[in-house]
Order: sequence, then C-alpha cells, then structure tokens
Amino acid sequence: MTMMYATAPQASAQRSKFHWMFGLAFVAGLYLLFADVGPHKSSSMLYNALWDFGHVVWTAVVVALALRLPQVRRFGANRLWLLTPLAAFVFAGVVELIQARIGRSPSWGDVFADVAGALMGLMLVMPSEGVRHRFIIVLRCFFAIAAFLYTCLPVAKAVNISLHQRAEFPVLADFETTRDRQRWTGRVIKLTREHASHGEQALYIELRKQDVFPGASFIEFPRDWTGYSKLAFSVYAQKDMHVAVRLDDGFYLDMPTDKFEDRVNIRLQAKKGWNHYTLDFDEWTMTKSGRRLDVSDVRNFFIFTTHDYGAKWMIVDNIRLEK
Repeated sequence: MTMMYATAPQASAQRSKFHWMFGLAFVAGLYLLFADVGPHKSSSMLYNALWDFGHVVWTAVVVALALRLPQVRRFGANRLWLLTPLAAFVFAGVVELIQARIGRSPSWGDVFADVAGALMGLMLVMPSEGVRHRFIIVLRCFFAIAAFLYTCLPVAKAVNISLHQRAEFPVLADFETTRDRQRWTGRVIKLTREHASHGEQALYIELRKQDVFPGASFIEFPRDWTGYSKLAFSVYAQKDMHVAVRLDDGFYLDMPTDKFEDRVNIRLQAKKGWNHYTLDFDEWTMTKSGRRLDVSDVRNFFIFTTHDYGAKWMIVDNIRLEK
C-alpha cells in the first residue's frame, strides 16, 4: 500500500492557512467583545443566552485553530491541557475587567464559558495525545463535556420559556408555573397562593421604600400585539393606592434621548383588595407627544406604584390580551 505524505510546500501552505484562520477568528472575537454590539436591556432572554453561548463557540474555535500551529503544539499535549484553560481564564478575566471600565457589564458566567470553550477545543483536537491510560482520556472528555453542557443550560431555559409563552399567548402571564416567575424582575418577587384572581397562583411584589418606583418589570413576553385591542390584568392592593403601568416600544427605546412625553404611562386607581382592569388600546396607547404606541413592537412592561400610600406589597395576576 502506498502512503501519501504532504510535500514541504503543501505543509507550509497548510500552516499558513491555519495562521490566517486563527488570526481572523481571534480578531473577529475581540471586535465583538468590545464593540457596542449584542444584546441590550430589552433583548429577549433567548437572544441574551445565545449571545453568551457565543463565548463557548468562539473560544473553542480559536483554541482548536491555535492547536494546529507548530508554535503552540511544541508545548506538548499534557502541558497544553493544563495551560490552555488557565490562559482562557486569565484572558477572559482581563476582558471582563476592561469591559467594566468601558461601561459594559462584566460576568463570571462569560469567564466560565471561555474556559469551557477552551476545554472543548482541546477535546476536539487532542483528546488522547500525551497519555496512555484510557482513564485519563475519559477524564479529559468528561470535564470538557460537563463544562459544555453546563453552559448550555441558560439556552435550554430560554428556549423552554420562549416555547411556553408562545403556547400561552394571548395570555401573557397567569403565574401558574415557575416559568412565569422567571420572566419578571424586581427587588423581591415570588409566586403566592394566598391571593389569586385566576387559577391557583399570582405574583407577589414587595414594595420597598428605597426604590424610586417600587414594582416589577415584565422582561420576557410576546412583543407583537397586532390583532388585539385590549390589555387586561388584575391587581390585589394592600390598601387604597395608585397603580401605574409603563409600556415602551422599539421606537421609544431606539431614541437617542429618554423623553418622558414619548412613552406610555397609565395611572390607575386601586381599592384595597382585587381590582380588575381592561384597557382599550384606542384610549391609552397615545403618548403625550401625540405618537401612538407601536403594538407590533412592545419591548418593556413595568407595573409599579409610589410611596405616597405606604403599601408594602401588591399582587398581580392574569395578564392577557383581548380582542
């Protein structure tokens, strides 16, 4: 049988190709790490999760390409299995510190994702090099796959929530599952069975004095409300108070300045106990500036109150769209 070997010019061309591929991948990743691109405060959970998962993919690709370079392979497989995750950790830590100084949000999750990507790159290129015992090979692959699967959890969670909200639409939130709780943010919020206007559970929102506008934000919901004409929901008030609802659309969030008169703010009177509201789009979607809310691109949903009434909590339930 005739063995085929690459000639010297062919081998040199192949090494040059990997140098170029490594350089392009590394520079492209650096641009995305520091440029003003990617998710913003109104991005969906799935988009945020996929963007963060990109750390794993990018680091795995960069490491896999780097391991093809003779300058890197001369360190030896065993040393590379130790040094590469450490280098990824240090590099990611420095990047996060720099991002914190330029107004980006640092995250330990991104650091772990880069280390997981480095382990995946090692596993793909040299899972068994430098060792004779199968146990060491299995151990290498186990740690790489375990780290990779852990970084997949936020994506799986976001996909699960996305499928759930699509299945429930036009009900935006009825708080019958923990997935509804996970789509809200607030200082202290939880599901409660003590009061519920629909089903068995509702959302308890603690109102703290240190908050300027105590309440909660609905961060993940279907954003296209086309074809519906009403927003309905229920609020259980601890005492007589005012409840406010704020809605932001894509046009407002893309504006260069924050103009109060160009967003929708609805102030409602709430009596102690349950209050049931049905808001007609024709009546309340007009902003003070005369622009109508774009119901095909609703991005943010806030429900809050003020400190004037001394209420310590309120409960929200059964948020839905109606035709």
